[in-house]
Amino acid sequence: MRSRKENIITPLNALEKARKYCAYSERCQYDVRLKIREWKQESEVAEWIIAQLIQENFLNEERFVLAYTRGKLRQNRWGRIKIKHALKQKQISNYLINKAMQSIEDEEYIEILKIEIDKRIQKLKTLNFAEEQKIASYFQQRGFELNLVFDIIKEIKNQDNDR
Repeated sequence: MRSRKENIITPLNALEKARKYCAYSERCQYDVRLKIREWKQESEVAEWIIAQLIQENFLNEERFVLAYTRGKLRQNRWGRIKIKHALKQKQISNYLINKAMQSIEDEEYIEILKIEIDKRIQKLKTLNFAEEQKIASYFQQRGFELNLVFDIIKEIKNQDNDR
């Protein structure tokens, strides 16, 4: 059985753990604060650790926001609305959220949405109004703008009719 002293993490140990945590993947201050809280550190210690991580460039909100946005768009296939909402939940500033939204190129964004909608449509036998609504609802939940989704559905339908 472990004694209580073995579970105590000193501020210096917490700093080292935080460095490793940030080196593994881009992190934001909010995530680091949560992790430090899990290690039962006082808020003053948490702020000191975060200041050290920023100074040592282990923690950079702008770098995190841009990497997070790229990853959520390209791997998870999230739309701008869902990405923006997730960044707000991580207490990212509006300035950085706007910067992240500007970093998403329209051509890539639309191409990803077209590919994903086309995959959904190909699985269907027929594309009736009810199916269009289901597809639109699905992509709205994934954070894409509803008018853009309907425009792309319409475009794909017209391409299929031309064939």
